[in-house]
Amino acid sequence: MTMMSIGDLSQHFIQRLQNVHIRDRLNTLTQEVSTGKASDLPAYLGGDSARLTDIDRQLALSKSYADATKELGQRLATMQTAMGSIDDRRLALSEQVMRITPASSLSQMRSASEAAEQTFADVVSSLNTRFGGNSLFAGTATDQPALAEAQTMLADLRLALAGAVTASDVTSIVTDWFDSPAGGFATSGYLGAAGAAPVRVVDTGSAVTITARADRQAMRDLLKATAIAAFATDPALGLPSSTGSALLQDSSTRLLSVAEPLTDLRSDLGQSEERVAAASARHAARLSAFGIMRNELTQVDPYATASALREVQTQLETHYTLTARLANLSLVAYLR
Repeated sequence: MTMMSIGDLSQHFIQRLQNVHIRDRLNTLTQEVSTGKASDLPAYLGGDSARLTDIDRQLALSKSYADATKELGQRLATMQTAMGSIDDRRLALSEQVMRITPASSLSQMRSASEAAEQTFADVVSSLNTRFGGNSLFAGTATDQPALAEAQTMLADLRLALAGAVTASDVTSIVTDWFDSPAGGFATSGYLGAAGAAPVRVVDTGSAVTITARADRQAMRDLLKATAIAAFATDPALGLPSSTGSALLQDSSTRLLSVAEPLTDLRSDLGQSEERVAAASARHAARLSAFGIMRNELTQVDPYATASALREVQTQLETHYTLTARLANLSLVAYLR
């Protein structure tokens, strides 16, 4: 029988190769014990990774929807806050203007007019609220303000009111400026998009339409009411005290009548918020479910892995012991 021997150098390389193999296996098992996940998923799944791929796709889709609904929920909440601020300002002005009667002093009327002008500016500011750099009440034109500056609109109205004498003249001109589709507010007041309302997809086959916009009739009616009160004692118009009083009383009626339409707008926003919240809950549930499925598919048996780790540790220790003993072998030691 022919005997084959391995030279010392070859033996050295074989031992190093075995050492590297054992250490690689040790590192792999250590990682799997610490993470609970298989380090080589294709091998662990036997080459059948279609199910894992589908789960990862579902996780990515659910994460995308979850992020989108979270951002939309924050956007709607910010709009709701702005609408709440607008209604609070309307109510405060309504209570002040309501106290004006034909017997009120000029000082009281001026105070109410000044409050109305400030309310007009506050409402415009709220309607120009931005979230994440996007305008909230400008429809699809999110890159620009919803409304022109308050003083710009009041200046345009002041020019249109030149020559107005009666309370009827003022209310008619202000109403036309805000309601005419061919000029005034439509062309120089509202700067947003006048087309279809923006639609945001929140789930497969489900979307939310954001209808709240600065050019909605309720918003225009509110701005109209505050503008009428603001011009009641405007020095540039020089209206008689009786006319100013009549304008403030007319404004009071308008401020009360716009309460319900504003509530309807806030209700629409609330319904959208509710749908977004429901969609967010669904996405969170899906993320949790698919996450559990992925864990079950990719996690290793902790007991079997720990046992294998102990075996490899023993194997490595034995390998080092044998290597040390072989290194100490010599003819002199043998002859002794």
